[in-house]
Amino acid sequence: MTFRELQDITLRELGYNPQAVGEEPRARVKDRLNSWHRRLLTEPGLSRYLRDAYTLTLATVANQSRYGLPYAVERIVAIRDVTNQITLDCIALDEIRRGDPGLSSSGNPMAYALLGQFPVQSQPSDASTLYVKSSSAYDYTQTATLEYLNSSGIQTSATVTLTNTTAVAIGSTVLEVLRFSVSSAPYGNITLYEDSDAGTQLALIPAGETAVTHWHIVLYPVPTDAITLTLDVTRRLTNLSLDGDEPMLPRDFHDLLSYAAQCDEWRRKGELDRAAIVRTEFEARKKDLVAWTWNLPGYFPGGQSQNGSPSRLGPWFPSGS
Repeated sequence: MTFRELQDITLRELGYNPQAVGEEPRARVKDRLNSWHRRLLTEPGLSRYLRDAYTLTLATVANQSRYGLPYAVERIVAIRDVTNQITLDCIALDEIRRGDPGLSSSGNPMAYALLGQFPVQSQPSDASTLYVKSSSAYDYTQTATLEYLNSSGIQTSATVTLTNTTAVAIGSTVLEVLRFSVSSAPYGNITLYEDSDAGTQLALIPAGETAVTHWHIVLYPVPTDAITLTLDVTRRLTNLSLDGDEPMLPRDFHDLLSYAAQCDEWRRKGELDRAAIVRTEFEARKKDLVAWTWNLPGYFPGGQSQNGSPSRLGPWFPSGS
């Protein structure tokens, strides 16, 4: 079901006419649907199969240890070197710094450490003037704000009004971006560049969002060559906003969101008996969803079949070692 269909079904069950309902009841229902969409998809038993089935690749650069991941990444599940049949270990940054403070070791990465979340996917390569622009001609009233450290190490900020698809300068001698945001949701994508709009793209705020964050990691040892790593990640959730948006849940279980929103609304109105009835329906459907998610027809207990498993030591060692 689409976001609009879920809204209308929920409003009808609550006694409203979807074609004549005021903005406030519809806004409340939208909030309830989005809240429960997020709550269901962050439960451990559901997140594993409904959000973790997302894979992307990361191309390393020789002698570069730090990398920013795309905005869509909410959490790293695993990083794999498929060529060498190695799964990188996740270790604390302190472990790397204690053992190799200068990151002098190089080779094929065997581990990674999280640096944290940052407002840009990559920081400026040197003290630079940055530029911001939109992909939509309708973005000319919003302001973009940049907080940063300049070449003197002083934290400062700059604010400019967007000029739609024309790039406008923001900040000067920017060494590190601390925050990048727009004042209201844009119609297009808002992009931050280094030096000019033909320079390196540092960040992109998608249409409908006002800010983003990116996970940054350190690979260790530092890659000596350009290799491709495969990342298994948890996808970042975004709110349902457009009428045609669909929940990330399996389609057969979209009604769960309507039951949950109805329950919240009946409780808000003091109709506790009705809320209890709808809650019973919700819990029953949720159990069905958990069973549907976990009872996979092709699942083999233990994760191994009669064909064995590849060696964790690499392709040169016997299977299963």
